[in-house]
Amino acid sequence: MKIHNGLTSALILLSLSACSSSSNDGGAASYRLTTSFLGPEASLVAGALVDEPDTALAFTSVTGDTRIEWFITPLDSGFFRITNRALGDSLSLDIVNSGDMNQLTMTDSSNVTGQRWQITPLNNGFCRLTTEFLGPDISLDVTNPNEIPYVPIMRPTSNVTGQFWQFTALGGDADPVLTNCTGNLDG
Repeated sequence: MKIHNGLTSALILLSLSACSSSSNDGGAASYRLTTSFLGPEASLVAGALVDEPDTALAFTSVTGDTRIEWFITPLDSGFFRITNRALGDSLSLDIVNSGDMNQLTMTDSSNVTGQRWQITPLNNGFCRLTTEFLGPDISLDVTNPNEIPYVPIMRPTSNVTGQFWQFTALGGDADPVLTNCTGNLDG
């Protein structure tokens, strides 16, 4: 499956400079995050846009870049923290707490509900991502090509492929919950 033709030129102009490794790689697996909607070639990337800070998020077909490697760290009560190898574990995936509260960013890691992610295995081999802050009725999704093309966004939970997330382990010890998020029913 190819990435949709509407990927913005900003994704093509990604800077491929060497990135530092996170201190969060003591045996834990890092993951590539993709959706059923965009396919396995389009990975969630941090620091994606040339004219945006490292906290911007988008999708890219680039491989071998630490900005597409994510750590999923278990917290209490079945929640997880999501950090990026290139940005380090001092920044976590969070909900922008203003406006429509549907935008995402990488912010200083702290004990806030927007950084507490629940990963729910679905019966199709993918997983759904929600936060403690917004609850189970709002899920991590992907914008459509008629909007700002292909950026992550929080939307009402529904049965759409942009909310079906695949976690591809890139090495290390995979979390048992995430082995249910491989994009196929065989695990």
